[in-house]
Amino acid sequence: MINLLLSIVCGLFLIISVACGMHSAIDKRTSTWLVITRLLLFILLIAKIVFFLHGLPMANWLFLLQIILLIVLLVMVEMIFRRKLLTFGVPWLALILELTTTVIAVICIF
Repeated sequence: MINLLLSIVCGLFLIISVACGMHSAIDKRTSTWLVITRLLLFILLIAKIVFFLHGLPMANWLFLLQIILLIVLLVMVEMIFRRKLLTFGVPWLALILELTTTVIAVICIF
């Protein structure tokens, strides 16, 4: 129950933080949204690792898949946010990140 509630709350806030960070016009706000996004991703990642290790004798492959997807999302967020901070960003990369974040957040909720 705690896993589901944590995943729902962090997943929804993750989608919101990525969308706000990609559409912010000021670099200071983009950096703030990047920190919030990192924090939410680390919370989700640590929670998934803990729940995977908690049920380790019976390997739950869904948690392992979610952990891998969260690591991939973390790399994508770092890469695309850095590109947005250094340049003015690429609109199609922002769209790809928002769609990927939404899909992975939905997968991690269930």
